[in-house]
Amino acid sequence: MSEAEIPVTLTRTVDTGVVLGEAQQSAQKIVRYRRDFRAFASEQLRIGDNPFNFWPCQIPLLESIERQFEARGFARCVWLKARQVGASTLAESLVAWRTMLWPHVNALVLADQAERARTLFEISRTFYDHLDDDIRPVGRYITKRELVFANPSQATRKHDPGLRSRIVVESAHKKNIAIGANWQVAHLSECARFPDPAFVPPECADTPAITVASGVSDTTIAAPAPLTTDQQLDVLNGVDNAVRDQYVYPDFNGTDWDSAVAALASRVEAGIDAAAFYQAIDELVASLGDDHSYHESPAEVIAGEAELAATHDYVGIGSMVLPVQDKGLVTVLAVFPGSAAEHAGLQIHDNIHVIDGVPLTEPGAYTKLRGPECSLIVMEVSSPGGSDRVLTAIRFRVEGGIPVTSRLVPTEDGTKIGYILIPTLADGSADDQARAALEGFGELDGLILDLRVNGGGSSSVLVPLLALFNSGTLGDFVSRDGTRPLEIAADGVQNSQTVPLIVLIDEDTESYAEVLAGTLSAEGRAVLIGETSQGNVETLTGYELEDGSKLWLAHETFVPRADPGAGWERSGVVPDVVVASAWEEFTFETDPAIEAALEVFAAG
Repeated sequence: MSEAEIPVTLTRTVDTGVVLGEAQQSAQKIVRYRRDFRAFASEQLRIGDNPFNFWPCQIPLLESIERQFEARGFARCVWLKARQVGASTLAESLVAWRTMLWPHVNALVLADQAERARTLFEISRTFYDHLDDDIRPVGRYITKRELVFANPSQATRKHDPGLRSRIVVESAHKKNIAIGANWQVAHLSECARFPDPAFVPPECADTPAITVASGVSDTTIAAPAPLTTDQQLDVLNGVDNAVRDQYVYPDFNGTDWDSAVAALASRVEAGIDAAAFYQAIDELVASLGDDHSYHESPAEVIAGEAELAATHDYVGIGSMVLPVQDKGLVTVLAVFPGSAAEHAGLQIHDNIHVIDGVPLTEPGAYTKLRGPECSLIVMEVSSPGGSDRVLTAIRFRVEGGIPVTSRLVPTEDGTKIGYILIPTLADGSADDQARAALEGFGELDGLILDLRVNGGGSSSVLVPLLALFNSGTLGDFVSRDGTRPLEIAADGVQNSQTVPLIVLIDEDTESYAEVLAGTLSAEGRAVLIGETSQGNVETLTGYELEDGSKLWLAHETFVPRADPGAGWERSGVVPDVVVASAWEEFTFETDPAIEAALEVFAAG
C-alpha cells in the first residue's frame, strides 16, 4: 500500500450538517494532495498574504527530492546555497505537507538561533492557518514552538484521535531537544552555524579538561617589579611635568592638581609598594575628570602594543565583550574565527550571565572568560528575545586581530546593502579588514557602517578608514600650542567613495570613533542613525615614563572644518535619525537601527 493510499480519517470535528458526500470529497482532496506536493503547495499554502509560487531556484531542489522519493521512498538533502533563494520556505512547505496530511508524523525543525527558529515557526503557523477548512487538521494545542495535530476533546479522542502528528521548532542551542521521540521529518536550518560543544582543540586532545574553582581568578597578572621610593617619585614627577606642560586644559579641567600631586608624593615618601603606587597613579590621572586620560603599568603597555599590532595572544574563549553592569551581564561584540566561542555557538549580541557558576553581578567576574589553557568553561547565555541556554567550551590560545564583521543586509527590493561592524579602532587590522569586506562586496547600492559600542583607538586606524569614504582637510586637532589639520587622501575600494552611507552610533561611541562618524556627517558624506555619542573627542598623546609605564594624556581636541561650532567634546555627535537601542537587547535580524537605515535608503 502506498503512502497516498493510507486510509484517510477526517481530521476535524465534523458538524452534523456535513453530509457524507462532502466528507468523501475532503478525503479525495487529501489523497490527491498526498500524491502531488506541487498542487498542495500552490493551492493551499500562503507566504504572508500571498499564494505560494515556486521560484526558479527552488525547482532543482524540489526535483532532487522528488527523485529520491521515487527511488527509495524518502529524501535526504544538504543544500549549500546563497541567501534568500527560498530554500527555508521550500523546506517548511515540505514539513507542512508531511505533517498536515499524514498521521503519526513528527517533524523537528532546528535553527541556529532563537530568532530564526521563531521565523520558521511563523511560516509553519501561516501555512496551517490558511489551509482550506475541510482539510485543515484539528489542533490539540499550539504553542510558540509546537504545532500538535490531534483531537483536543478527551471525550471523543478515543474514536476520533486526529492525525497525531506534530511540528516542533527550536534553536539548536537547546540541549536534548530530539531525545524521547521518533522523528520522521527534520529541517536543519543554517546547520553550519550550529554549536559544537564537543570541540576539543588539537593542543588539548591529550590533556584532561580541568575546571577552575568558583571565585578563583582565571587571569594571572604578574606582580609589578619592585620600585624604590626614588623611582616612584621619578614616575610621579614625569606625570606631573607632562600634565603641566601638555594637558589640553591649562586649568587642569577645574581640578586641584597641585594638592593631588602633593598628597601622593607624601604617600610615596611614607612608603608604599609598587602595586599600590600604580593604583594611586591611575587614580591621580583619572582625577583630571576628562574620561579619557589614563595611565598604563609596564605590563599593560605590552598588552596595548600587542592589541594595536593586531597580535592578540592570550588563552580564553576568543570573544570581545562589553560589560553591562546594571544588568549583571556582558554582551558579545565580536567572536574570533575558529575560537572556542565560535565552536560553542556564541554569537554577536549574545549575553553571558554566569561563568563557571559565578554570576556576572560579581565585580570583575567576566575576566573568567580567560583562564588556563585546556580548561573547561561553562557559561549561561541568552540571545535577545530567546531562552537561556548553557554553553560549554575549552579555553585555548587566541591569536590575531579583533574581527570586523561584514555581511549583506537582506532587502525586499533586491538592493545591495552592505553592513560592516567595526567594534574598535584600537586594533591595527581594522582598516585592512574593512577594505577586504568592501572588496568582497563589489559595488553597493548602500553601506551601513556600525560604530556603536566602538570606544575609539588610534589615529593610525582612523585615517585609512576615513580615506575609504572621503578626502580633503576634514578638521583640526587643537592643542595649547596650536592646531594641526586632519588631511585625508582618497583611497577608495569599489564605489566606497560615492556609495550612499549610513553610520550607526550610540552612547558608547567614543573618541576617534566619534571623529570618524562626525566628520563623515559634517561633510555631508553620511547620515547618522542611533543615539548621541559619548562626547569625548580629545586625542591622547603617550608619554613614556622611567619605569616603562606610560601616561596617555588628553593633548588635543578635535574641531571639524565643516561645522566648527559643533562642540562634540561636550555635547557628543548628534544623529540625524534618533533610534534608541541597547546592544544586548536585539540581534542583527531585529536591529531597529538597521531597520531605520533601510527606510532611509528606500526614501532616497
